[in-house]
Amino acid sequence: MNERRRFRRSSPDAPQGKVAVLTVFLGLVAVAVIAGVGFVGSDGGSSERSPEESVAPHAAGSDVGPTSVAPTTALIRGATSTTLFVTTTTPITTTTTTTTTTLPGPPLDPGVAEVVFGPGVRSVAFTVRTSSPDPLEFDVTGVPDGMTASPTHATVTQASPVTITLTITDQDRAGGGTIVLVGSDGSRVPVRVTVQSAAPSVAGVSFDPDPPVCGRPVRLLALVTGGGVSSVSASVAAAGGRSTVQLKESAPGAWSAALPGGPAGSSISGTVVATASNGQTARKGFSTVIAHGPGC
Repeated sequence: MNERRRFRRSSPDAPQGKVAVLTVFLGLVAVAVIAGVGFVGSDGGSSERSPEESVAPHAAGSDVGPTSVAPTTALIRGATSTTLFVTTTTPITTTTTTTTTTLPGPPLDPGVAEVVFGPGVRSVAFTVRTSSPDPLEFDVTGVPDGMTASPTHATVTQASPVTITLTITDQDRAGGGTIVLVGSDGSRVPVRVTVQSAAPSVAGVSFDPDPPVCGRPVRLLALVTGGGVSSVSASVAAAGGRSTVQLKESAPGAWSAALPGGPAGSSISGTVVATASNGQTARKGFSTVIAHGPGC
């Protein structure tokens, strides 16, 4: 009996290793099937497989080794998010602040640059004010001939302005001119004075130079006031005889003309006549003596 068993095991025809090879082959097939099922499941969008759903390999006979668990396949899904950036432009508002600075006024402020005597008016007034915080004394100087100013000396404060009154005392002598307000702080404020009249008036006659000098040119100067003056002339008596000259207006109310000279000690005299456009005239006489000079 023992001899037969040894013979059977060692016989080449006996299927000694077929069972073991077949068992290994079936195990590999089972693993491949399980992996394929997991791969297909992942493409279908299935979620991660739970441990209970693991597939156990099929038994391949009594000689198959311990059961192995096939690996599970999990699909991890990611989310892609896109952020939209929105830029908001906010207008910038710029505020400009304007500062107004009020500068103090002059120390002496007469309020006017000119005072005017209308036709037939004998008195005019203007008010002097000050921006000085302290009292300021001032004088009224240069009052024209034929009129007076009141007051001629005063003290002005911010709370107490001073009124200056100009009055014509001599109509024939009263003419235009410029008064000057002189402050104790050194300020000087000029105010022009104009006298208007329905009829012209020759306010004054003078010479340049005064007195005339022998051997030098001489000019006759006349200050004429009144409205509508159309011409001014002068009849002149000098060493060379008598003549009539026409004066020209070099500035408002100021008329002048060149006169013939003469030897030292001789006289020049005559009359200035101002004529208005309405035919009214005004006259004023003059007279002077020619003085000695170099070469006379």
